[in-house]
Amino acid sequence: MTAAAPTIVALETDSAWVVILVVSLVTLPIVLVLRKLIDRPGGVMSGLLLGLPLAVPLAAAAVFHHAVLPEIAILRPAGPALLERSQEFLQLMLVADDRVRIVMPYILSGSAGSWLLVIGLLSSSFMLLRRGAGRISLARLIRRSVPADDKALLETVARLAFIADLTRVPEVLFLPDGVPGAFATGGRKARILMSRRLLEVLDSAELEGVLAHEIAHIKARDVQLVFAAGIFRDMVAWNPIAHLAYRRLVWDRELEADRRSVAMTGRPLAVASGLLKLSAMRTRVGLTPRPALGFVRRGALSHRVRQLLAIADGRRRVASPRRTPYVIAGLVTAAVGLHAGAVLADEDRPALALVWGAPRAENATLWTRPTRAGGAIPKSAARPRSMRKAVRVRAGETPSGRPPEFSRGPLGLGIAVRERDFDRWVVAIEQWARRHGVPGGTLRELRVSWRAVPLLDDSSGLPFGVYRIESQWLEKLGRGPQK
Repeated sequence: MTAAAPTIVALETDSAWVVILVVSLVTLPIVLVLRKLIDRPGGVMSGLLLGLPLAVPLAAAAVFHHAVLPEIAILRPAGPALLERSQEFLQLMLVADDRVRIVMPYILSGSAGSWLLVIGLLSSSFMLLRRGAGRISLARLIRRSVPADDKALLETVARLAFIADLTRVPEVLFLPDGVPGAFATGGRKARILMSRRLLEVLDSAELEGVLAHEIAHIKARDVQLVFAAGIFRDMVAWNPIAHLAYRRLVWDRELEADRRSVAMTGRPLAVASGLLKLSAMRTRVGLTPRPALGFVRRGALSHRVRQLLAIADGRRRVASPRRTPYVIAGLVTAAVGLHAGAVLADEDRPALALVWGAPRAENATLWTRPTRAGGAIPKSAARPRSMRKAVRVRAGETPSGRPPEFSRGPLGLGIAVRERDFDRWVVAIEQWARRHGVPGGTLRELRVSWRAVPLLDDSSGLPFGVYRIESQWLEKLGRGPQK
C-alpha cells in the first residue's frame, strides 16, 4: 500500500484549458494526414480544413467544459488537514490499492490555479495587441501607397483575375520607397501592394507569376482565413499546439498559392525564378504587416522551389481544385474533435491524471475500530479517545495478533483505511469534527468523492504517479466483496 505523501497536486481534466489542449492535440495530426492524402488544391475548403485545429478546440471547450481554468487542486492527507481545523470539507480523493482493498483518504484543501489565469491573460493580451498593431500598420501603409499607373501591369492583373474567376479586379498599389516585396490584402476591397522596383527586377513572365500568386491568395480568401486563424491562436496563446497549427496553415496556403499560380500561368519555372529574385532582394519579413500574405513571407524557400521544379519536370501534377474531399475531411475532423472533448469532460467516465508527489509503497498506518461480536459499533467508540486506536501493519496483512502501536493525534497522520471499514471511518470523522468544531459540515454531504487507482507500480521510481480517476459514491464504498 502507499503511505501518505505530504502534498499532492492534481490536475482537473474537464476544464476548458485542458479540453482545448487535448482536442488540439487530437485534431492537428488528423488534419495533416488527411491533407497529405488529398494532396491537391482546395481553395477555401482546404484552408478551412487546416483551420479546424484552431476552431474546433474552442468550440469543444465552450460546449463541454465544467470549469474555465485547469484548477490545480492541493490535496492533503485527511488526518493532518482535519487536525489543522483550517479547511472545509470540499471533496475527497481516495488513492486506492485494489490489490489489498485499501484506500488513502485525501481532502481538497485549496487551489493554486489562479496564477494560470494571469499567465493566460497576459500572453493572449500581448498577442492580440500585436495583431491589432499589425492592422494599424497595414492601414497606414495603404494610405502611404499610390495607385499603380503602369498600363501593362493593370492589364495583366485584369487578365489573371478573369482566369481566377474573381468578381472584382483587385486594386494595385505601389508601396512607398524602401518597402520591398509584394503582398495581398483582403477585407471589403482586395488589394495587391507591390514595390515599383519589381517592374525593373522581374521580367514579364516572372512578374505574372508573382501577381498570379497574390490573386490565388485573394481567390481562396487566404487573407481573411489566416487573420481569423490568428485571432483563434492569439486567444489561446498559452497552447503550443495552436502555434504549430497556425504555422502549418500559413505554410499550406503559400504552397497552394504557388500551385494555383502555376495553374493560371502555366509557367512553373517563371514562378520559381520570381520567388528566387524576390528573396535575393532581401525582403524583410518584418515589414510585411500580419494581416497580409506576401509572395516571400514564410516557409523554407528551397522546399517551395523544389515543388515548382517538380511540377516543371512532370513529377508533380497541377490538379484543379476539388472541394468535396475537403468537406468530408472537415466533417470527420470536427466529429472526432468534438467527441474527444465530450469524452474528456464526461464526469461518468474514468479519466487519467498525473499526480505530482505521488505516494510510495511502504509501511502504512491502517485505521481500525473495535466492534462487538455482532459487528455493531460500541458506545464507547463515539468518544474521541476511541478514535486513537490505530494499528501499524504492512499492506495486505491483518492487524489481528499484533501489538497495537498508537498513532499521534486523535486521527493519526496519513491513516489508510480498508474499504470494508470506510463507512465506519466516515462516521468517526464526522463525530470527531462535530465535537471539535471543525467547519465544513459532514463528509456524507459531499456524496461523491474521487477514487484514484495507480497505473504505475511503486518500483517505477518516478516523482509523479499516473492514476485512473473514477467518481465514487461514499454510500457505496466499502459494501463490495469483503476480503
